[in-house]
Amino acid sequence: MEVFMSKHDEPPAIPGKLTVNTTSRQPPLLGVSSDYDIWKIRVMTCLRRVPTSEHFDYLLSYLDDEAAKRATANGFTACNSPSQNWKILDECFSLKVDTQQSAIQFLSRHQKPHESPIDYLHSLQQIATQAFPSLDILGREEITRSRFIEGLLPGALREHLLRVPPADTADLKRTALRFLTAERLSVPLETYRPTVMTIDEATEPNRQDSFQSAAAIREFPDRNSRRGQPTSTWNGRSSRDNYRDQQTECFYCRRFGKNAKKCGHNRVKNRGKQCRLHISSCYVKHLCPVTIRGRVQSTEINILLDTGASVSLIKENLLQKLNHSTQRKQCSSTLITASGEPLKACSKIGLELTIDKKPFQHEFWVCPTLTWDMILGVDFMLKYQVSIHMNKSEASIGVVVQIQHHEIPTKSVAQVGISEIVRQVQDNKIISEKDRRATTDVLQQFSSVFSENISGNRTTTVQHSILTGDHMPLRQPPRRVPVHYQPQLESMIKDMLEKKIIVPSSSPWASPIVLVKKKDSSLRLCVDYRRLNAITKRDSFPLPRIDATLDAMKGARWFSTLDLASGYWQVEVRPQDRKKTAFTVPNGLYEFQVMPFGLTNAPATFQRLMQTVLHGLVPHQCLIYLDDIIVYGRTPEQHNANLKAVLQRIKQHNLKVKPSKCRLLQKEVLFLGHRITEDGVATDQGKTSAITNWPQPKSAEDVRSFLGLASYYRRFVRDFASLAAPLHRLTHKGRTFLWTTECQQAFSTLKSCLAAPPILAFPDTSAKAGEFILDTDASSSAIGAVLSQIALDGQERVIAYASRRLDKRETRYSTTRREMLALVKFSQHFRHYLLGRPFRVRTDHRALQWLRSFREPEGQVARWQERLQEFDFTCEYRPGSRHTNADSLSRIPYSPDTISAVLSTASEIDWPSLQAADPDLRFIYQRQLRGNNKPSMTELKDHSLATRRLCVKWGSLRLYEDTLFIVSESKQPLLIVPRIQVQNIMEQVHRELGHSGRRKTEHAICRRFWWPSIHEDVAEFCKNCSTCYAIKSPRQIPRAPLVPMTTEGLHQRVGIDIMGPFTTSKNGNRYLLVMVDYFSKWCEAVPIPQQDALTVTRAFIDHWVSRYGAPLSLHSDQGSAFESHLVAQVCRLLGIRKTHYRISSRR
Repeated sequence: MEVFMSKHDEPPAIPGKLTVNTTSRQPPLLGVSSDYDIWKIRVMTCLRRVPTSEHFDYLLSYLDDEAAKRATANGFTACNSPSQNWKILDECFSLKVDTQQSAIQFLSRHQKPHESPIDYLHSLQQIATQAFPSLDILGREEITRSRFIEGLLPGALREHLLRVPPADTADLKRTALRFLTAERLSVPLETYRPTVMTIDEATEPNRQDSFQSAAAIREFPDRNSRRGQPTSTWNGRSSRDNYRDQQTECFYCRRFGKNAKKCGHNRVKNRGKQCRLHISSCYVKHLCPVTIRGRVQSTEINILLDTGASVSLIKENLLQKLNHSTQRKQCSSTLITASGEPLKACSKIGLELTIDKKPFQHEFWVCPTLTWDMILGVDFMLKYQVSIHMNKSEASIGVVVQIQHHEIPTKSVAQVGISEIVRQVQDNKIISEKDRRATTDVLQQFSSVFSENISGNRTTTVQHSILTGDHMPLRQPPRRVPVHYQPQLESMIKDMLEKKIIVPSSSPWASPIVLVKKKDSSLRLCVDYRRLNAITKRDSFPLPRIDATLDAMKGARWFSTLDLASGYWQVEVRPQDRKKTAFTVPNGLYEFQVMPFGLTNAPATFQRLMQTVLHGLVPHQCLIYLDDIIVYGRTPEQHNANLKAVLQRIKQHNLKVKPSKCRLLQKEVLFLGHRITEDGVATDQGKTSAITNWPQPKSAEDVRSFLGLASYYRRFVRDFASLAAPLHRLTHKGRTFLWTTECQQAFSTLKSCLAAPPILAFPDTSAKAGEFILDTDASSSAIGAVLSQIALDGQERVIAYASRRLDKRETRYSTTRREMLALVKFSQHFRHYLLGRPFRVRTDHRALQWLRSFREPEGQVARWQERLQEFDFTCEYRPGSRHTNADSLSRIPYSPDTISAVLSTASEIDWPSLQAADPDLRFIYQRQLRGNNKPSMTELKDHSLATRRLCVKWGSLRLYEDTLFIVSESKQPLLIVPRIQVQNIMEQVHRELGHSGRRKTEHAICRRFWWPSIHEDVAEFCKNCSTCYAIKSPRQIPRAPLVPMTTEGLHQRVGIDIMGPFTTSKNGNRYLLVMVDYFSKWCEAVPIPQQDALTVTRAFIDHWVSRYGAPLSLHSDQGSAFESHLVAQVCRLLGIRKTHYRISSRR
């Protein structure tokens, strides 16, 4: 029986008596790639009046050959019931819809070029049905309309919908059809190209506006065609200037001409900006975002339900307030907002979110610049089957919660930054609603000032100049960049090129770069301008006097702090000086167009810029110090007026402010290390934490350390002797340590006295101010510093304390390196005090006196030197007995951690077994293991040289857990490596150091390991490293190729040279005259008392010519003895030629 039909056979017609309409189309054949859902609807419509017993025949006739084969193979037969056969067809041809993929497709769907808005809307509706099956119809329509407006191509329809949101989907379709019809009528049919308008302002929608919009749609096409203005397609943009002309005409009549703006019927006035907030959907005044209340730990937060966000996010500021122990997953991703702006995400974290007492576990992206506390995106909604019921104002998330509508101002800007600070003002509960609105209006008025991106933004107020006189250009070769840093360096160069910060250069000047790690482990590109700074004429522009200007804030109650976005990069370098900023990287030479970091006059130039920008406002309305600005006022109204004046100046001079670092309309702010409040100026708690967080002493040594610090500043504490008496008694020799209530009270009192004013005095930055003094010190566990200043009365007053514990890596530094670390860290810590003026560094480590004069520094020392190059300081040695202030801070007792020696190579290696099996180590290892004495020379006679070299170190050998170590001169145990593991050790250390050179690799290996031939092996390994050979440039001095000196027989060429002076012999000889025949290699050495021409000539004649005859040529290094007139005459008489000068003859 033939089951399959021919591909060209027509399906049987439905009997006329059973059909309602005999002219209805028969359904097409179903293929394996056909749309099964549409086919099923058509077939079921045709089969409504067909008897059930005949359904199989009709269904089979509607399948093509491939579809029929697939269906019958899965059990499609006449024996089944119609419902069974439909189930089989569903399984064979119905595509399984992945809601997550559909949701991603929905969020990424935009209107295509030449696609009509109606087709675009229908496409979104189909995708939404698959992406959000749990939502009701109203919810899907709401999401679809929002996505439709976001995804529309720029034009009149999009701008109109932003101004007047549609009430429902039907209203949206009618509006789209009106705009489409109006644009089609604007040009003749044969030259039809739809017109697009640009409307930026979002106004109050009302009936009158609707009539005006309709009239505008009818009027604009005719006006454009009469004026001959070009039209554009759906994916084009109309001219902004053209729209200004359109906007000024009355929508009801044209008789006003240019005065149409005075017509009362014209509702389109000021230009506004679209509301685009973060990665969430685009909200306007009558489409409020959907929020609910939730709780993370014990903190109540507002949560945005955003169907336009593909991921869920949490605000970093909120995360910092939480006491969470979950480890973050570091990442460096950039999310794209609805406006196309990048949104930085620094990490991910898993948190438990509680909504109406029900917990939800989810992973959130952590973003520093986020308007809402938390955003729940599509990933969360799909995971927990969230349903949003707009008509009931509720959402179902396992529990039913009420939706809260937070209205967003219509004139929100399209940047992440301004929305962040607007949100900050709106969340400020200590000010009234009126003041919040007034501050928000000021921010929106100057919204263009706030931006994280300064690409291409430059101020023309000041240009940085580099005055080097007539000095010749300085060129330094490029420095080696670690292999694993090269991709990041290339990325930074590409980014700076795109932002027009640097450009390729052909300058004769060149400075090397240094890559420095930031706190977030990313890299910062620094340029070593030390040599350029040394020849640059200094700019004496003064930095402001902080102590004098702080008095101007007396009586102020409201404060705001502003910070310029990459302030240096907003200042151009003079075109003629840009070549001097050139720097070298492995793949080229570039120069800065803007002011780079590290130039000696950069702080002075930037301060001159800020003084010019805010001239007349300082100090009555604001204070400035480099790129830090503080605005203040007695009342919110006065504060807002001052803020407006400052922002006006910043905008006028084309500068940008970094919104993430702004704090607006606060009662308390931090400014230059001071805590500014309405009560006055107090110290920053971060500065005094080193004292206030000092732990309770656990031993007499801990008490001595604390008293050492306290005694240094005892002249600032009233009745110091009586306060410290209980603690002094604990330090008496032979006394049992017993911490009593009296001791605790004395300890707490001293801490509070040392950390409170007037101990931490205000810094004086005036021209006549005393010198700043930075005392630094380092111990084996911490580093500490005290910043002081000489007051006018000659007293040394403390400005701030600081200390930091060393990590495991830093504890292994040498003493000198730890002292250098303290200087570098605390110079940066107190940078806002020390930058731009000379200061003195006091240390109890004498080696730091020559820190800035190290010759050819390498590695970490070189990088530290470059970080210190912007400071002007002198280093002074002070003995440890007089250096107790910083010394005590560096020796704060920390809770001892469990420290164990961990070998980074491979902890699972069985070192004792390998040492016992090594032929060079076996003999010494066994004797050490058994506790025998040092072997004698007789016992070592038959052993290898490596064994004998190890035996020389017998007194330094130690066994730790059956593993043999050798104790270095610095008392550091070094693992003795068996020969089988030497290659592995060298490879791993060399790779971890980024394929550094021989000296750095040898230094790192020698700090942890030892074997007899360690120096020779490391040198040979680095020399033969294939990676280094392929990447690093050769450092040898180029020389011309050497030409061998060939001879064909005896006496053709004889070499002659003088060795010495040596110790005078019994015969009075101090030198040796050496003569060699180049062919036979025969050598003669004649002792001579002096190296004058006569003595040399006599010895040459007596000991060579008289015995072997005169050679054809005589070769020497042309020293004075061989170039004399006497030697020349003898050679001429004997017919001996002399060779030309060769520098290689001296080698």
